[in-house]
Amino acid sequence: MAHVTHVFGLSGVGKSWLCERFAARHGAVHASASALLREAKRSIGEPTDSEGLRQGSVMDNQQLLVREFDLLRAKTDSPILLDAHNVVDDDTSLVQIPLSVVQGLAPDLIVFIRSDPAAIIERRASDATRQRPMRDEATLERHQELAMALAHSHAKDLGVPFVVVEAGDEITFAAALAR
Repeated sequence: MAHVTHVFGLSGVGKSWLCERFAARHGAVHASASALLREAKRSIGEPTDSEGLRQGSVMDNQQLLVREFDLLRAKTDSPILLDAHNVVDDDTSLVQIPLSVVQGLAPDLIVFIRSDPAAIIERRASDATRQRPMRDEATLERHQELAMALAHSHAKDLGVPFVVVEAGDEITFAAALAR
């Protein structure tokens, strides 16, 4: 069965960039939770835009994600990097993804990507392809600390390694995945 690494971090932190670069160099599969959700939603005839995923029923989406991820896992023996969120900012609250969902995705390793909140704000503002909530630095710092603590807690509860990597640090990211 494929080795699975969950790569968590706030929207705009650079998870996809790190995952794409690693996957291209090391023959891993980069799976984006949002892309898997769009595929699952398409298969049942529901809207698939990023805003709809973020503001829709987050918990219903998680069940679809687990199902779609199981289909992906069945198709490959290559290592899989699942680029996902363990907290979702739906504009009214910060929804924490429960342990049961993460457990259903069966990670062998959890990596949390962190960054300076000012850099996250800059990346969010410069990415015209997605709508993201614009938050101030203090709010993003709180969100990031909560997300990191939740990722650490999930790793501990699942008995899998947990590593924090600074955004853009390809060397530490690759070293963490080489364990």
